[in-house]
Formats: sequence, structure tokens, C-alpha cells
Amino acid sequence: MSLHAQPLKAAANCTPSGWVSGNTSLHQELEECGGRTPGYWQNDNHPHHPQGWRETYYEALNSNHGFPGLNGLTGSGTNGEATLLDAVSGPGRQDLGMGDSTLRQVVRFGTAALLNARYPSVSPGYPLSESEVVDIVTQTLMAGEYVTSSGDVLDEEQVHRFLANTMDSPSWGP
Repeated sequence: MSLHAQPLKAAANCTPSGWVSGNTSLHQELEECGGRTPGYWQNDNHPHHPQGWRETYYEALNSNHGFPGLNGLTGSGTNGEATLLDAVSGPGRQDLGMGDSTLRQVVRFGTAALLNARYPSVSPGYPLSESEVVDIVTQTLMAGEYVTSSGDVLDEEQVHRFLANTMDSPSWGP
């Protein structure tokens, strides 16, 4: 006699491996991951933003406050560099010098994910760490894909959808 078991890589949809294995697990309902959307973060005058965000939203996207090493993205910052605020702004406000809208969404939702990880008072229990988000976004932008710890490969669109999955609906507004 043998037992049949479906492969299960992770129990929750809030981690890359769990999100990928969602179609093979027995979990029927999606877990709320608790992150705030880019629409929440793009409002630089929101009264409930954490103090640190107000002090860093004009920092360069490619700085230690964002994604070090992502050079060449244009925006409203010093020397025309993209800022964290540019990155979370709606697709029509800043294109960051990116022709590919999917990559633009990876940056947009990736920056929101980074802020969710950085400010737990706004997103308590957010499942990703700052270093995980930096790794996911930079690997995707530089290699065109992200490889999870379990070896699954996510393309740019899948990374965008995973990051959006970690945020509460709607994707625009608080």
C-alpha cells in the first residue's frame, strides 16, 4: 500500500516558494500578507506614513535606502536619478527611463515591498525582509528572472504578480 502526497514547498502565498506552490498545495484561501500598496506609499503627504519615510522618499533609488547598484534609472532626484518616491509613483508619473512596463512594475511593487519590510509599524507581520526584497528585485532586473530558494524560476511578470500578492487590495490608495 502506498500513500499519495502532493508536493508542498511552503504553506503560505506570502513567500516566493509558497506562492509558486499554490497550485499544488491543499490551501484554498489566500493569506493576507499585510503589505501596503504603491498607491499608499506614493502619497508623500499621507498623515499616517512612518516618520522615516518622510525623511527618505527623495533618496536615490540606487542608494542604500533602495536598491544599490541599480544605476541608470531616471527620475526627479539629484542629477536626474530616480528616487524612492519616483519608484512607487503611478506608471504615468514616472517611467524611470524604462521602456518595459513589466520591469517598471517590478520596480514599483518592489519598492513598496521594501518599504513594507522597512516600516513594520505600517505593515505589521509583513513576511519579507528588506534583504529578501532587494535580492528579488535586483536579481529580476539584472537577470530577467528570479530563482527561489526551492529552485523555481519566476519571470518578470511572475515577480510583479508575487510582489503585488503581498499587498492588500486595492493596488491604488491606502
